[in-house]
Amino acid sequence: MKALIRAINTISEAVGKLSIALLLVALVSILYGIFARTVLDRSAFWQIPLAIYVTLAMAYLAAGYGQKHGVHVAVHALLNRLPVRVRGYVRIATTLLAILTFTVMGWKTLEYTVEVYRKGWITYGMFEVPLWLLYLSIAAGLFLLVAQMVVDLIVQLKRPE
Repeated sequence: MKALIRAINTISEAVGKLSIALLLVALVSILYGIFARTVLDRSAFWQIPLAIYVTLAMAYLAAGYGQKHGVHVAVHALLNRLPVRVRGYVRIATTLLAILTFTVMGWKTLEYTVEVYRKGWITYGMFEVPLWLLYLSIAAGLFLLVAQMVVDLIVQLKRPE
């Protein structure tokens, strides 16, 4: 079990670093677009779609990393008013609910990814990208988030608070 937890944590870290690289690609793409329009007086037709696709992939792929480091948005106003023991049970219950929710979302996204792949859908415009790549990054990010939540749940069950 420890090896599996360590593997999931390692994957979350690696994909988190990949997400940082994707964010830099989006940033450079946007900066180049600004430079091309203002200095070169040209349009960089490819930079906006690239920034959108890369940012979307980055956001989902980084979800597991965010979960591992506890940086997702959370409302603690009510939770902090509860007794410590109850707080632990609430965290376990919400983690279980989140695991269920994101597992269903990941599965449905994966089903849709297969459909998009079979139909050969691509983005429209001069920058044609197979859409299944984008959807696959969303599904992968959701499943990595679920895996990281399972790790968190195991830790919570060992010491609930």
